[in-house]
Amino acid sequence: MELQELTPAKGATKKPKRVGRGFGSGHGKTATRGYNGQGQRSGESKKIGFEGGQMPLFRRTPKKHHFQRPLRYLPQWVEINVGRLAEAFSGDNAITPDLMAERGL
Repeated sequence: MELQELTPAKGATKKPKRVGRGFGSGHGKTATRGYNGQGQRSGESKKIGFEGGQMPLFRRTPKKHHFQRPLRYLPQWVEINVGRLAEAFSGDNAITPDLMAERGL
């Protein structure tokens, strides 16, 4: 068996729905879009969060104070080489930030 001989399992794929191809298809005339309105027009796509003119949920909810710069409040991380850790703490059980500072890491 080679790569080009592989096929999907039976029933794993479906044919796409062909809309606007006549009444006999069951998806003719309005092509599953319904009648008048914004969704019927060509190029219909609304931005994410749009609620039809109503004030969107994201704008209705209060925002956390100072959340415009959240990274300022996250803990600061420092990279430490595992080899240097092994050298500094050969037989110790607990490795704490204070011990690491004491040993120059």
